[in-house]
Amino acid sequence: MNDEPAAPTPPRFGRSELGAALGVAALVTFPWVLSPGDVLGHPRGESDNHLWMLWRALRRVIGDERALENLPDGLPIPLMDPIHLPVALIGWPLGLPFAYNLTLVVDLLLAFVGAWALARQLGAGRAGALAAGVIAESAPFLGGVISFG
Repeated sequence: MNDEPAAPTPPRFGRSELGAALGVAALVTFPWVLSPGDVLGHPRGESDNHLWMLWRALRRVIGDERALENLPDGLPIPLMDPIHLPVALIGWPLGLPFAYNLTLVVDLLLAFVGAWALARQLGAGRAGALAAGVIAESAPFLGGVISFG
C-alpha cells in the first residue's frame, strides 16, 4: 500500500474561462467590436505612432528593405512593438487597423491568462482564478493604455 498523496491535478483552462476572457475583451473594446476597421484609442493619443511603426515593421517582414530606414539617420530595427509582429501578421490581410487592434485584444487576453494562471498557482480555486483574470483584463490601467495608444 502506498501512503503518498496523489499528485495534484493541474488546473485546466476551460470553456468558461475562455468565454469570460473573450467577453471581457469585447466589453473593454466595445466600440471596436461594432466596426473592426476603426483604430482603437483616442485620436489624440499615440495610436498613430504605433500604427506607423507596425506598418514599417510588417513591410520589412514581407520583404520591403527600405521600410525601416528612419531617414535621415537610418535605423535597422523597429522602434516599438516588435513583440506584436507575430500577432499583427495574422491580422495583416484584413488591414493595418485590424492588425493593430488584434494585438491589443491579444494583450488583454494574455493579461487574463496570466492572472488566472498566477491565481491558480497561488492556490485559488476555479472561481477565484476566474475573478483574478477578469479583474486583470478589465484593469483601468490597461484601458488607459489602449485609449492612449
